[in-house]
Amino acid sequence: GPFTIPTGKGIIKGLIIRMNALTLKSDKDTHSPYLGYSRYSDAEILAHACNVVAAFGITVSVNASAPLATVVLPWIVIPGGVLQLLCGSISFSRGKTLESCAFILYGLIWIIWGLTRYGGLYGSTRGFGISVGIICFLLFNCFVVIGTFFLNAAWFAFSLSFQLILISFLLDAVNSNPFGYDIG
Repeated sequence: GPFTIPTGKGIIKGLIIRMNALTLKSDKDTHSPYLGYSRYSDAEILAHACNVVAAFGITVSVNASAPLATVVLPWIVIPGGVLQLLCGSISFSRGKTLESCAFILYGLIWIIWGLTRYGGLYGSTRGFGISVGIICFLLFNCFVVIGTFFLNAAWFAFSLSFQLILISFLLDAVNSNPFGYDIG
């Protein structure tokens, strides 16, 4: 037969195959993403709970007769938003992209709204900038509402109720409702 020059191709693989202590992994495409796996458990319930706690926390009005309300409230709303960001990251690592986008969006809304409203930046003067920011969140949430319409009814109701919360924030920002309407 024809004489071939040994190039060493397959020698290492052949040696490792002959060793009983070592095993090779199967030929798996290492460049394709492997979504749907996370070493963390599902964090949707925690994110929903954080959203409910933040929603109830935001309903407490800033009252001069209760000075602790202004101290306690940002520490309810803002950490709830941070935990939602964390839960959104965990949902993304588990392959739930729509849910993770919703949790990250709602977490950002709670963080920004909590810092703005209770950090002294959202006083008696409401302006165009706040309205534009809320309209941007409304548009992003419209995409979430449309996506959750095809996901399931619970997510659709959740995102639609959050759309109503954002509309009440917008009405308050343009002074179209009486003071405290967003709390009701």
